Amino acid sequence: MRTLVFALSLVCSVCLAGAGCSSAPMYAPCDDSGDCGGAADGCYRLLFDRSDGTQGDGTMCTKRCVGDADCPGAGVCLALAGDPDRTFVCFESCVADRCFDPHACTPVDGTDTDICLP
Repeated sequence: MRTLVFALSLVCSVCLAGAGCSSAPMYAPCDDSGDCGGAADGCYRLLFDRSDGTQGDGTMCTKRCVGDADCPGAGVCLALAGDPDRTFVCFESCVADRCFDPHACTPVDGTDTDICLP
């Protein structure tokens, strides 16, 4: 199991009609909030250190949550270690070790849950 330490930020921009905005699904990588459609409330950037010494940095379309029921599909609601605001957001549970490219299936320390992370 790997222990993850995170910093979380919301990547915002204004998406104007006809400006090339896309509609990435929930949990997909994104460049800014204008990329995210559906249930997502924004494009969140994740910066983290794993206990094995590797670092992760990437983005995903997701939303804030209170519990797992707030997360679409098999999503789970987690507050990330190291986030001083303890912001709870939805993460995609790994299904057959499959995640949106380039995200990877990553174990959550102390649980039987694996989530997709950059």
